[in-house]
Order: sequence, then C-alpha cells, then structure tokens
Amino acid sequence: MAEVENLNAFFDSRVIKTAYCWFWTGSTVNGGYGYLTVESGRRIRAHRYNYERYKGSIPKGAILHHICCHPSCVNPDHLVLSTRGTHPDAAYSKNSAKTCCKRGHEYTPENTYINRLTGARSCKKCRDLAHSVQTGLTKTKLI
Repeated sequence: MAEVENLNAFFDSRVIKTAYCWFWTGSTVNGGYGYLTVESGRRIRAHRYNYERYKGSIPKGAILHHICCHPSCVNPDHLVLSTRGTHPDAAYSKNSAKTCCKRGHEYTPENTYINRLTGARSCKKCRDLAHSVQTGLTKTKLI
C-alpha cells in the first residue's frame, strides 16, 4: 500500500490542475502523451494510470479518448473508453473524406493500400517511391 501511496504522491507532484484540464508535466513520448516509470522499469501512460486510479480498470482491447483533445491531460473526466474502430481520431475516420494523399496522388482502388489491422489507407505510389529511394533504385525525390 505504501508503494501505491508513494506512486500517487509522485504522480500528483507532476500534475498541474487548471479549471478544465489536468496537465502532466513529467516525461512525455512522441505526441505529447505523458508516462511514468514504475519500480520494475515498466513505462505506464500517465492518462491510463490516472483513469484506472479514479475510474477502474480498462477492459482488454479498449483505448482511451481524450475528449479535451490534449494528449498531456490526465483528468479522468476527460477520458472515455473507446475502441480502435470507434475512436474519433482513427486514421480511417479522420482521413476518409480525403480524395488524394498529401503528395497529390488520387486515392483510387488501384492506388490505395488498406491496412488490414487498422483500416488506415495509404498511397501505393508513395510507398513504391519511398521503397525505391530507400533501396537506392532511384535518386528521385518523393513528389
């Protein structure tokens, strides 16, 4: 119990509470999501830790959605359970309205790769060009 109390005290010392969000000021990873390292050396996402602390366990396969859109927020009232398929920021829901990739290649059935695990789509022409550049088959810049 003392370990949990110490971890909670450590956690709380890394949080700035505003009128709306509770911002994590400790270590972060790419994208701004906070994490803390427990004694075993395992990294735990700060928002997931605080959600479980206040709301209970996160079911297997579930992810948390920040309704405030701040990845560093650890306010449990700003976190809702979701799945990869229903998460509002899922790649396919966010980008499904786009008709071409960021380099201007049209998304057609012939030019579109769909990831079977995530449902995200990518441009085959860009993937082929990137592979050619990486393997030295062409010195052409990706356009």
